[in-house]
Amino acid sequence: MLGVPLGMLTIEQIDLLRRVAEEVVVTPWRSIVVRTDDIDLDVFEAGGFAVAAHSPWATLSACVGAPWCRRTDTPTIELTTAAARSLPIDSPRTHVVGCERACGR
Repeated sequence: MLGVPLGMLTIEQIDLLRRVAEEVVVTPWRSIVVRTDDIDLDVFEAGGFAVAAHSPWATLSACVGAPWCRRTDTPTIELTTAAARSLPIDSPRTHVVGCERACGR
């Protein structure tokens, strides 16, 4: 099972899955179940997937934020991605929002 950071697959991640996975199941929980033969998880981690239970992406989420939402100037995706690089293991669940609506919570 692979975590998809913020639930947003990149073109590169889709291409990686196409090249190495025999079968892919996309779940509604921001994850992908992959059926492969002898593929090291390091390949998926290098591709930007969360592969460990202690990954910061297991506890981080965000609203879409700026520039995609007109209600905020806060770049929530960028802030959350930066936070993922420095969060300690076992951090509490954190949802980054750009306004009082707290979309995606």
